[in-house]
Amino acid sequence: MRLSRFMDMGGQEHEILRDGKTAGKAMGLKNTERPSGKSYIGFSPETDVRVGDILIAKFSENRLQVSETDVEVIRGQPFQRKAFVVNLDHHEVSKERAGAVFNIGSVHSSIVGSQGEATLNMNFDLKSVIGEIENRGGPDSEELKAIVTEIQRTLETERVIPKGFLGKSWALLERNSWVIEPIMKSLLEWLSKAS
Repeated sequence: MRLSRFMDMGGQEHEILRDGKTAGKAMGLKNTERPSGKSYIGFSPETDVRVGDILIAKFSENRLQVSETDVEVIRGQPFQRKAFVVNLDHHEVSKERAGAVFNIGSVHSSIVGSQGEATLNMNFDLKSVIGEIENRGGPDSEELKAIVTEIQRTLETERVIPKGFLGKSWALLERNSWVIEPIMKSLLEWLSKAS
């Protein structure tokens, strides 16, 4: 599977600033490396992104500084260039105020602490996505559950995802865009383990 397929579904354009000037633009997909928990933007392997570059996401307009880069290799081929990032906008705000970090989805869904400002780190697996679909309800619930269940079965049995499977369901996924990110993260995680 190629990274470009994931980019088409869940990526967004990033402007790459180097020494205060635009060095280029590239499609990137936000993700979190496990088990380190470090945030990164996955780019195609040939993307020229370097430590110290500033990335500006087209839609969110977040300013992200590249702290480290690495190329992930799957089955002997470069799959993606990981640009590990620090969110400059959040970093500046957090310098001004102390905050708490709440983890949802770990430690039996506990929330610990009380502060004026909180950061929420949400980790979805596909089972919890099915639960969220049931909670949200709506006319697309059954179709969404069928898609997520099929992806989950495919990943568990290490079968190949049928060509065009997600493309056929794209209109449904667009209407329920919140479900795209956990699906993409699960697929990328599965691909990383397969290497």
